Amino acid sequence: MSKQSKRMTFLRERAEGVGSVDLATAVRELKAMEPSLPEGVRKCAFDQTVELVFRLGVDPRQADQIVRGSLVLPHGIGKAQRVVVFAQGEQAAAAEEAGADAVGAKDLAEKIQGGWMDFDVAIATPDLMGVVGPLGRVLGPRGLMPSPKAGTVTAEVAATVKEYKAGKIEFRVDNFGIVHAVIGKLSFDETQLVENAEALKRLIESMRPSSAQAVSPTLNTSSQSSLMLQPDKFEAARERHRSSRKGFACFLSHHQETCADEARLVKQQLEHLLDAKVFLGGKCRLSLIPHYTSLHAADPPPP
Repeated sequence: MSKQSKRMTFLRERAEGVGSVDLATAVRELKAMEPSLPEGVRKCAFDQTVELVFRLGVDPRQADQIVRGSLVLPHGIGKAQRVVVFAQGEQAAAAEEAGADAVGAKDLAEKIQGGWMDFDVAIATPDLMGVVGPLGRVLGPRGLMPSPKAGTVTAEVAATVKEYKAGKIEFRVDNFGIVHAVIGKLSFDETQLVENAEALKRLIESMRPSSAQAVSPTLNTSSQSSLMLQPDKFEAARERHRSSRKGFACFLSHHQETCADEARLVKQQLEHLLDAKVFLGGKCRLSLIPHYTSLHAADPPPP
């Protein structure tokens, strides 16, 4: 069994000491971890990627519980994405003008089939999906296959290329009901990371199925321990609202059952009284008052 390094041991203990905190505090603590390493412990030599992770508690095998989407982060991800476009004619020219790294049709597909994979995003126009389809075995496992749901199969190739060049990200829930998404680099300032994280969190919350449990996300980097985030006030209020609605529903159901039981009891009493009236030869009258039903002797006829 491999032994954990002094660096990771120190970072793990520091993260455990921080506990569950709000987003701004988590970002501040995450940026302070590397500089706080004791002397003699080697620090990370590269600019680490910051990631936000959501455990949604959904079942991705159910079509209505798949969480998938894309988002242009306010401050990008700190990385220039390499974009290739399957297009021809005017759309190919528009993609090149928008900054695509490679544009083509059958020639580009043959190049990828030959093993060339120097790109991060693949975009295709709908009319060329017949050319892109056979690349599914190559691009699919790498998460690079163009998809209408992700917005990478579109006729607006120029706008899509600009979005990905500006820092657009894609996310999809995995087989364990978890969503991983990049929100920037550790070299970003605190405000940039917080705004990127809040934009992503708002989108995830809006797409999360109502049956999913509210679970706090975690913030981590390429080579540091994770920090647990506290649920915000909105999330806590929504959970209280759910609980109150469930409580009211239970009260209403109980009240309806009680009213139904009382109605059945009154009906039985009324039936007995009607039977008694028939037995007395009709010389009586009924008084129906809420919560009170009685049988009285008939008033004597006026003189």
